[in-house]
Amino acid sequence: FAPHICEELWEYLGHSGSLTYESWPEYDPKYLEKEEITIAIQVNGKLRSKIKVPKHTDREKIIQEAKQDKKIIKHIGGKEVIKEIYVPGRLLNLVVRS
Repeated sequence: FAPHICEELWEYLGHSGSLTYESWPEYDPKYLEKEEITIAIQVNGKLRSKIKVPKHTDREKIIQEAKQDKKIIKHIGGKEVIKEIYVPGRLLNLVVRS
């Protein structure tokens, strides 16, 4: 049934030729790129939260946003952040000492 229905829909859309002889649609690679990325936030190596940021956000801005996340504040509040390990476009690990 599928080929017949597709031909009917093709004709309904205003095309006169057969769908069988049409070329495959071209794609534009710029539409495949994401504008926003998800960064995993870890505290002492354990996943605690995720944040979404624009693709070209710098390291310092990501660290600042992560430290303001409610779930992260719960784990780092009142503790000393010893190290901030950032893997670009993937994750941020905050190493803390209580």
